[in-house]
Amino acid sequence: GRAPAGCAPVLRRHARGLRPSPRLNLPSGMVERVLARHQAPNWFNHAFRERESRWDCWQPCAWVAENFSRDAKVLSLGCGVGLNLLWLAEQGFQHLDGCDIDPKAIAAGRELARLTRRPLRLWVDDLRTAKDFPAESYNVIEALGVTMFLGEFSLAAYLDKYVPLLAPDGVLLLDAIDTSFESVPNHEFCTQDWDKPAEQRRPSEYKHRFSKPELEAVFAAKGLSICHIFQEAQTIPRTVYAVKRA
Repeated sequence: GRAPAGCAPVLRRHARGLRPSPRLNLPSGMVERVLARHQAPNWFNHAFRERESRWDCWQPCAWVAENFSRDAKVLSLGCGVGLNLLWLAEQGFQHLDGCDIDPKAIAAGRELARLTRRPLRLWVDDLRTAKDFPAESYNVIEALGVTMFLGEFSLAAYLDKYVPLLAPDGVLLLDAIDTSFESVPNHEFCTQDWDKPAEQRRPSEYKHRFSKPELEAVFAAKGLSICHIFQEAQTIPRTVYAVKRA
């Protein structure tokens, strides 16, 4: 991707065919023990083991590594145990913050950071109050795999809360399920229940879907524009947008 204005493209690994592995250089046994010790959701074990297949996480992280200097300040909203932050730490980033609503995930993330001596600052927040946020701005704010699952959610209100935390040339990364998903059979049901009888299916976990024009309109109303898009063909049409001040 092309670097946003003001970003220092210190690495050109992708152009050289040397993009770093999307995998985390962590012993799987250690990760499993830490997650179990803090009773963090087992989903994070899956996210760790299957990171290579989760393009919507590693491609945006690789883009950040290619286009931002290592002294860039990064904030991960809904960071879970901090897998994206730990990966960026392995690439040399030093200013890495993250928050999540789950105190067990944050406790596990803090221990992983301590054991690996990674410079992560993690805290608990419900992503609505932003009550314990440091009084500083960020070059990158990453909100991946978060907003589509929130019950009550307004994208405009979300942007009102977090865009002020962006540095002047900062970038916000967020993902969305496209409205084309509504043409997929069973889209209204939880994907884990698609093979169950209809009466046993729960409502879809993907509570919010947006078309690209809808997102562009909201971004424009908040003085933002799309500077990069990450997308892969798949049954559940997820797109990651990088946006910056217009």
